Amino acid sequence: MKFEINPDIISLTTCDNDFICLQENSQSNICNIKYCFENEFCLTENPKSGTCINSFYFGNEKMCKCPVRIEIFNKYGI
Repeated sequence: MKFEINPDIISLTTCDNDFICLQENSQSNICNIKYCFENEFCLTENPKSGTCINSFYFGNEKMCKCPVRIEIFNKYGI
């Protein structure tokens, strides 16, 4: 599945992974989202290893603040 995301959201997002989440069949490349808080950040479930400038730890939990990833979650429920 290829995700269709508003170009304005993409242009406002800094990504050090070359927007791998928007590539064809990218579901295996993105962190699973457990819950989103007010469209500002999300709690990830079984986060992918590696670096991402849009992820951070809150206590022992890894969070995501990527606008593109949040839009994928909101639009597609993934």
